[in-house]
Amino acid sequence: MKTDVQLKNVVWDDRLMAIQVGLENNTVDLPTANDVLHVTVGTANPRILPVESNVLLVDWLTGGGAVGVVNSKGMQALALSGNGTVVSGTVSAF
Repeated sequence: MKTDVQLKNVVWDDRLMAIQVGLENNTVDLPTANDVLHVTVGTANPRILPVESNVLLVDWLTGGGAVGVVNSKGMQALALSGNGTVVSGTVSAF
């Protein structure tokens, strides 16, 4: 599905890193199995599954979603410039 995607926050801990994303066009109905739309950047080792990025982001948001600090679970986040960077492309599950 072609749409504009806003790259919002980079979130990481000692196990993995993900980018929280949002859809620019709120009228797009994108089916997803994830609670938080995201892109997994990488994992610390092959035993850590990329699907764990969703858990990381849910935990980070539930904890207040603070940017620029290390929270009590060792998560950190960096906001991407302003309201995020908007990229155009095709969104899919894989």
